[in-house]
Amino acid sequence: MVNFGLTQKKVADYYCIPVSTIKSIMRYHRLASNLNAKKKMGRKLKLGPRCVRRLILYVRKNNKMPLYTIAANFRASNGTKLSERTIRGYLHKNGIHSFVAAAKPYLSLKYIDARLNRSTE
Repeated sequence: MVNFGLTQKKVADYYCIPVSTIKSIMRYHRLASNLNAKKKMGRKLKLGPRCVRRLILYVRKNNKMPLYTIAANFRASNGTKLSERTIRGYLHKNGIHSFVAAAKPYLSLKYIDARLNRSTE
C-alpha cells in the first residue's frame, strides 16, 4: 500500500497496527528482495558436497594410506588439483583425523612363557 502512494502512518491507521510494525515489515521486504542478488562472501570451496563424500569414502576404504598418496590418487581420479593441506582440512571438518594404531612388537617366546607363568600363579 505504501507503493501506491499512501504513507506509513495511513497504512498503520487503516490496519490498526503500530507504525513501527509497518516500518519493520517494509525493512524486511526491502532486505529480502535484495538477498537473491547478493553474491556470497569469501573464497569459493574447492570441492562440492559430492566430491567431499567421494573423498571421505576413498579415505575410509584406504585408511592406512599416507596423505600424499591419497592426494595423488584423488587428483588422478577426480581431476581436481588439491594439496594435502586442503584434503586434511576437508577430512577434519568431517571428523576424520590421522590416528593410526601404533605397531606393537610381537612377543618373543621368553615373554610368552613369563606371562603364562605369572597368570597361572
